[in-house]
Formats: sequence, C-alpha cells, structure tokens
Amino acid sequence: MENFKVVVWGDSIPASGPESWPKITEFVHNNFLNTGTHIEVINSSVGGKPAARARSEFAERVMKHSPQMVFIQFGLNDMRYDGKRGNNPISTPKEFKAHLKKMVMCCQDIPAKVVVLGNHQPAPMLILPDGKTYPETVIEYNSAARKAAQECNAEYHDMSQLDIPGGTWRDMVGDDYIHLSELGKNLYANKAATLIMRHINNI
Repeated sequence: MENFKVVVWGDSIPASGPESWPKITEFVHNNFLNTGTHIEVINSSVGGKPAARARSEFAERVMKHSPQMVFIQFGLNDMRYDGKRGNNPISTPKEFKAHLKKMVMCCQDIPAKVVVLGNHQPAPMLILPDGKTYPETVIEYNSAARKAAQECNAEYHDMSQLDIPGGTWRDMVGDDYIHLSELGKNLYANKAATLIMRHINNI
C-alpha cells in the first residue's frame, strides 16, 4: 500500500534545519497517531522564498508529487522590503492573498486537502518603512492568509494561537526571534500531525 503523501510548501519556517517541523510531523504521526495509514511528508520548502515567487514553482515543488494533502505557509518574506519595489514590500497584503489563492486553487485541481498556516508571533520590534511594527505586519499578513483560505474553502490555522504549555510566545522562537526554537518546531509538528490524522480518519 502506498504512503499517504503530504507536501509542505513554505519558506524557512518549515525548511529550517535537518530537524524541521515537517520531519518531526512525519515521525509523530507514524509513531504516535497512526491509525493504520503511514504518511510520507515531503518538505519542499525553501528558505527566503516569498509566495510572490513560490507560486511560479508550484508545479515542480508540489504538484509533481501528487500529494493527498498540502500545507502552505508563507508571509514573512513577502512582507520584506528589499528595495526592488520602491516603497512597497515584496508583496503587499492584497498581492500576498492573491498568490496564496492561486496555489490553493492549484492544489484543489489535483485534488488535495489544503491547509494554509498563518505565522507564529515573532519578537523583533522593528518599525517597517510603512510605519507599522514587525508583529503588527505579521498579523496583517496572517489575516490575508485567512481570507485567501476562506475564499477557496480551504482550512486555515493561525500558528500565533498555538497553546504553549507553561510558556509564552518567546519560547516558540530561537535566538533570532523569528525562526522556531526546538519547542516551536515540536508544537508545529504536533499540530500538523493531529490535522493529518483527523483528515485521514474522515476520508
């Protein structure tokens, strides 16, 4: 029997390190939550990748695997100002929403179950060129991701709302205040593994 294929398509949050949250997700599901279906998690994520560029790579990064379930998580790179668009970030929230919708609709053509993830709360209190703080902007892009998922009838989960037993959002991130700590990776993985299990049980 073939494995149930899950593809994770995102930036450095899911891509980072050999012990990424998608890798831990596969282990957690197959060793603790498996009710008869073995999963294979393919992590196609690329560090530094914004949704603005990811949508053009969707066929080779995601669709070629013919997954039954896809997690999509972008945003932190789209909100960056790299100087190439003057006073605009790599993607405005409106553009970011359009990029996500395009990818979600491609998944539905396979068809595959789609889960869009909003980002966790970061720590840097930077003031971006538009006058908003970094955390405020993450909330704005999470809202755009939620709307993209809703308009495509896809599932959305805001990872800034994860329960952190005995801790705070600061425990979710590492020394750079953005990328996930070991605790953060495990909390992401447990959430994703549970979502996969629930979907498989409902098929």
